Amino acid sequence: MSVVSLPRRSASPAPDPRSRPRVVAVPRGVARRPVARRRRVVSPLVRGAIVVGVSGLIAVAGTLVATARAVQLHQLQSQVLDAQSSYAAQVGSASNVSAPSVVASAASSLHLVNPTSVTQVASVSLGVTLGLPHFLGWAPVTPRTTR
Repeated sequence: MSVVSLPRRSASPAPDPRSRPRVVAVPRGVARRPVARRRRVVSPLVRGAIVVGVSGLIAVAGTLVATARAVQLHQLQSQVLDAQSSYAAQVGSASNVSAPSVVASAASSLHLVNPTSVTQVASVSLGVTLGLPHFLGWAPVTPRTTR
């Protein structure tokens, strides 16, 4: 125990002398009878049914969300397949323009001499240096064409 003790505070503050307590009139004609509230006891069977019902609702909601995700994935996959097929069609139409048969038919429609042979050149990247062409016919060889 300590030698110094602090004064205790009172639990309620001192009333203000300027304030007057309010007087509320209660009608005397109506008498309230106290109602005894009984606490309802829920049986364990009802509690178990509530738990099973809530867990069933959660399971159904999870299944609905998973189904919605699967539908979205299916739609995205179909969009990807459509885009890939349209890309393949565009690549095919672009490569058909440069086909040797198309070049020969375009040359004949422009009244150019029909080629004796058409050679497809393999595609390479732009960084590769190409070799000199090999001619089957006569061509003058000058220092500009030799490497």
